[in-house]
Amino acid sequence: MLYQSFKYYFVRLGVSFFLLLTGGFAVLFFIHEIALSGLVFDDRPIKWGVILVSLFFGCLVFGMFGEHRFFKALDGLKLIDLQLPMQQVVPRFESLLRFTESSYFLPRHGRRLKEKVIRQYAQYLLSIGAEDRYALNIYLKAFLQDSTETAYRDMIVSVLTQKRDLEPAEIDLLLLILTTEKFADQEILDFLVSIFLNQQIFTNKSEPVLLQALEKNSPQSAEIIEFLLPILVGKERKDPYSAHFYLNALDRARPEHRKEIEDLIAACYCEGRFRVVDPVLHGRCEAVFNRLAPDRQTQLMTAANDRKVSEKWKQVRLLRSEDVRRVQRRNRESGVEPALGSRLWAGMGRLWTAFREATRAMVFKLFDGLNWLGGLPLKYKLSALGVVMVGIVAGTLSLQKAMVAPPKGPPPETNNPVAMPMPPGAQKGAVKMHTIQIAAVNRKANAEEIVERLRRHKVQGVYVVETKRKTNGYWYKVRIGKFGSLDEAQKSAQKLVEQNIINNYFLVSVGGGK
Repeated sequence: MLYQSFKYYFVRLGVSFFLLLTGGFAVLFFIHEIALSGLVFDDRPIKWGVILVSLFFGCLVFGMFGEHRFFKALDGLKLIDLQLPMQQVVPRFESLLRFTESSYFLPRHGRRLKEKVIRQYAQYLLSIGAEDRYALNIYLKAFLQDSTETAYRDMIVSVLTQKRDLEPAEIDLLLLILTTEKFADQEILDFLVSIFLNQQIFTNKSEPVLLQALEKNSPQSAEIIEFLLPILVGKERKDPYSAHFYLNALDRARPEHRKEIEDLIAACYCEGRFRVVDPVLHGRCEAVFNRLAPDRQTQLMTAANDRKVSEKWKQVRLLRSEDVRRVQRRNRESGVEPALGSRLWAGMGRLWTAFREATRAMVFKLFDGLNWLGGLPLKYKLSALGVVMVGIVAGTLSLQKAMVAPPKGPPPETNNPVAMPMPPGAQKGAVKMHTIQIAAVNRKANAEEIVERLRRHKVQGVYVVETKRKTNGYWYKVRIGKFGSLDEAQKSAQKLVEQNIINNYFLVSVGGGK
């Protein structure tokens, strides 16, 4: 379980990291180098979006992809030609069982899916009449899921009742079958009684079986009485099981044991042990008590009253502090004391379940569409790919054009041209100057577009600097003015921003002679 949980989280994080390294960097490269190559902007929201999308597909969608594969494979096993050789079908079931233990599922969810496979697997094995050891194990797993499946139950019982030496787990399985059917199967009952008597087994598991056999007048009733009576009488037990046993054994026991049995039954009546919990059993004990002689009745009643008086001084504290807290917690869980936190948690759970189911439905539809697309001829696939590529290119060009296009409406303050001062230091070749850079593009035409837009707004001092890129090509950097101090450059740039002429900029220090 721990190993599968580790796989579940480790693989999901690995897939998310892989998507981040591949798709994430591809998206950033596309935005910076192709779609918006001429703009300088803060890309942190895009990076966070890429991270969230990678986690969404790596964690949630990855698990849904596993469920989609599982249910597709399970649907393929619903209608199997029973004439196919068993060697061709069994590996498919085995592979699907192993798949439920993969990193796609948490242990609890994997067990639920595994139960679906086991039920279908057991039906297939039953339909071909398989009775080997492995098939019986599958029948057992299917029976433990649903104990009302009599077909699996019969296969298991027929094998176990043919064995002489049963293991403790096999005895527990027969006990489960017997108690599920409320001790109705007389053959299983007698078989277990013979095992318990032969091995002298007296436990909390064997006691109800022996009692039921005695009540049903089993052929082994005398042996049951001989085995159980000394044990129960020696311990002076007065619990419901023992009282039922005494009542059933009273008329069958030896005469020397009857007085002890009658005294125990009458004591149960005098103490009123079953008056509330089992009135029928109390009435049967009363009938035995009434058959006794008056002096014995008086003696037994006096002894019972003395026991009650001697125990009155004892103050029995049933519930301790930890028991009280547990009772309160159980009351909250059962709804007797509903807690606000539990209601909120349940509501959040329902919202999460609804979101997950809706997402899974959409993802399943997407996977079904991809499967349908995969089955199309090659020419249709190429046509669809061409349409997608044309759409991407068209969207990129329109986005790029929209980002570099001038704002709509008349340019602000067209009658007041924005003059970028050229201080004397710039004319004389000052040592260090400062300029405003608003863009760096890899196409000269884009740079000329930006320069033309700025000149339409009467911005003076606009020029383009061409620098060689580390890779092939050149950068065309659009700059405005030259200033003797950073403060002057900052004020001029801020004025252009306030007039909505530029959106982003940064200050660059350059040589005075440039």
